[in-house]
Amino acid sequence: MATTQAQIAKKLGLSRSTVAAVLNPHSTVKLRTATKNLVLREAKNMNYRPHRYAQIMRAGKSGLIGIFHFGGLAQVAAERVWHASHAIKEAGYQVLANDASWSPGGVKAGCEAMMDARVEGVIVAGLNDPLSVIELKIFQSARIPIVTLSGNELPGTPQIRADAQDAFERLTRHLITLGRKRLLLLFSLTHHIQQGAYIWAGVERLKGFKNALAAAKGRETDRFLSTRSGIQGVIAGLEFVSDRFDPFRQSREATLDLLAQHPLPDAIICGNDDWAIGALSALRETKLKVPRDVAVTGFDNTAVCSYLDVPLTTVAQPSRAMAERAVELVLKKIQGRRIPSAPIKFPCELIIRSSCGARSFTTSG
Repeated sequence: MATTQAQIAKKLGLSRSTVAAVLNPHSTVKLRTATKNLVLREAKNMNYRPHRYAQIMRAGKSGLIGIFHFGGLAQVAAERVWHASHAIKEAGYQVLANDASWSPGGVKAGCEAMMDARVEGVIVAGLNDPLSVIELKIFQSARIPIVTLSGNELPGTPQIRADAQDAFERLTRHLITLGRKRLLLLFSLTHHIQQGAYIWAGVERLKGFKNALAAAKGRETDRFLSTRSGIQGVIAGLEFVSDRFDPFRQSREATLDLLAQHPLPDAIICGNDDWAIGALSALRETKLKVPRDVAVTGFDNTAVCSYLDVPLTTVAQPSRAMAERAVELVLKKIQGRRIPSAPIKFPCELIIRSSCGARSFTTSG
């Protein structure tokens, strides 16, 4: 059974109101330092924990900010949540986190848990399912401030995101500058027919690739033409298959299928690092050398990229800055202050390594 303030008071021979004043961080009652230390020491010894619902009843606020996480085990998604959690605690709030991928019906159950806990604000991180918007609207109906951090937008809420379109445009342009002429874009373009919407991250990648191709006077084709046909771009937008324990398999199999066609690409631009690793596996199996025969790039700059046999060229998102800005906005909304309604985009860094055939360096947007 949980320790109560009354039990602490009885053990110390103090009044219940004195103990309550010590354990209430907002109390204005003046007490001797020795009394405060005595109560705090005994509360720790008896494993006392404040009764959250009693606090809510007294103060009218929970001191909780929820983080709704859609990123599963992905490193960059976890980084954003980690940085957001630390920023929330630095601001004097506690975190209630929920990963929508943990169980079937996770979004509905998570929303209900956060509503029951009386969260004062919510950060939706990595929203990757437009259908979840329906469940998340419960917070808007309850007038609970929401900010989305990366992923798809939630209509009517501010959004923080990396400028993936600019990053993919610069990455594609870099490969063209290196002399690559047959560029394959391998990425997820998941489409929800019910919503008529594409996953935002795929759309941004596609736009960046097309912009760079057009600027170089290249052409989009269904399959590569002859090796003397100038700069060509083939787009392989795959329906995403969720496999959180093997995120490399889908791109490996797709790359093997694409390598059965001729002529071959001389650059594969992948939507994320996991897919790039899958592509590298397929190239190794078919005896093609990276970067001599085919350049490969990823996106996210996960830790494994620099440890591969051929270190991976990729893109680094400013996860900490994005997470801290999302927390800043949700705190302002809690305080009733005005904040921007348009998406706030953060520039990314190109991390150039040997998989693209260039010497290593970093370039900002």
